[in-house]
Formats: sequence, structure tokens, C-alpha cells
Amino acid sequence: MDSIVLYQLLALFFIYAFLGWCSEVSYHALITGTFVNRGFLSGPICPIYGIGIVGVVFLLEAVKTNTLLLFFASLILTTFLEFLTGFLLEKLFHARWWDYTGEPFHFGPYICLKFSLIWGFACVFVVKLLHPFILLCIGVIPLFLGKVILALFSAALVADLYVTITTVTNIFLRLERLERLSSEIQMISDRIGERISDSTLEVIARERQGKELLEDYKDALDKRLEESIELLTQRLEDHMAEFHQKISENSLGHRRILKAFPKLLPWKHRGFLDAIREANHKRKQ
Repeated sequence: MDSIVLYQLLALFFIYAFLGWCSEVSYHALITGTFVNRGFLSGPICPIYGIGIVGVVFLLEAVKTNTLLLFFASLILTTFLEFLTGFLLEKLFHARWWDYTGEPFHFGPYICLKFSLIWGFACVFVVKLLHPFILLCIGVIPLFLGKVILALFSAALVADLYVTITTVTNIFLRLERLERLSSEIQMISDRIGERISDSTLEVIARERQGKELLEDYKDALDKRLEESIELLTQRLEDHMAEFHQKISENSLGHRRILKAFPKLLPWKHRGFLDAIREANHKRKQ
């Protein structure tokens, strides 16, 4: 591939990835009224937009004069890219980064008609109006300066990718440790419950020996059960509070990932992560 073509491709990737990030932030601000650093990476860039738009611009060059054909071809191409990206991310991290199952006319969790149509219209706008202007801007920048800028951006992208993957991995490891602790506490609770149940059945079997003895024993059992439940609940709350504190205070990366992808669901921890989010919501209230 010619070096000039490669230079242009890389420049277009970063430009459209940045504009895609701006679009995500703006859309979320309109919907929720708050700012969220959207995207997989920490920096102001969404690689899927860069890849998608560059792919549309170059692969659909032959049909760009036919607006209707360009729209449907862009819709199909970008929808496939979104599906492939969601599928690969879930396979790689064992987590679902976004979920469209609540949207009408969705196909699986990764794609839905609304966003596919948005992709189609956006690509027509880019190819017809925006892309010629972007090419003009790239041509104005001196080639040497442009290469230096792209080299710096590429290095930052690699570093950001490494940090983000490490952050996500740490989040899932903490969830796994916390869920393991919860399982251990549940096992202790079950053993206590079994002992209480066995003791209660034994007392019931001896009920004929005296109702007063039964009442006294039941009071003791109730007190023991209440103390055990309070102890177990306090231990779990303490560990969950520690988890929330680590997530919200000690790591900006953890906080950004969970805020940017509120529907992030690890396969092995989906129910447990939902419980943490619900507890965190109640704690804030």
C-alpha cells in the first residue's frame, strides 16, 4: 500500500473516531442531561466510528453517486460492523458491553433498527458533505507535521488500549473475589440454617415433654438466628462498601468504564453485578 494512502487512511481513522466520540457524548447529554466519557477507551476517541466510516468511504466509493443505494449499503455495512464488534468484545471479555434488547426491532443484543437507520443517514451525510471537507483539511497540513501528529496519536492509542484492558480485567477480578466471598457467606448461612432447622425439628418431636421448654428453646433459636443474620449482613455490607470505595475513589478508570457502559454484564457475574448496582443505587438514595 502506498505510504500516502496509508497516511490518509490513518488520518481519516483518527478524525472520524474523534467525531464519533463527540457524537456519542452529545447524544448521551441530550438523553440524560449529563456528561459521560463514552467509548471503550479513556481518550476522546471511538475506534468503531473510525473503522466504520473509513470502511464506508472506501468500500462504497462506486455507489456514492446513488444516494438510495449508498444509504442501504452503508446501513448494512455498519450494522454488520456493530454486530461483529459487540460479538468479539463479548467473546474476548466474557461481557456484554451494550444491550439493545429493550429497543424495538432489535436483533439480538448488539443491533437494532433505530441505530442502524441512524448509521445509514449519518454515512450519507459524511460521504456526500463532510468527507470532501475532511480531505481538504488533511491536504492543508504539511506531510511531515501530519506524520508526527499521527505517530503521537498512535502511541497514545496503544497506551490507552493497554490501560483500558487492564482496568476492565481488574474490575472483573474484583467482582469474582466479591462474589466468591458472598458464596462463602451464603454457605455459612446455610449451615447455620440447617442446624437451626434440625434443632427445631428435634424440639418439635419432643413437644410432648413440655410446651414451656419448647417456647424457651424457640426464643433462644430466634435470638441466635437474628444475631447470625445481622453478623452475616454486616460482613457482606462491609465488603460491598469496600468494593464501591475502591471502584469510585481509587480508580478513575474503573469508574469511567462502569459509567460509560451501564449495561456491562459479565457472563459469570450478571446477577451479582445487578445486585451491586441496586445496592449502590439504594446507598446513594
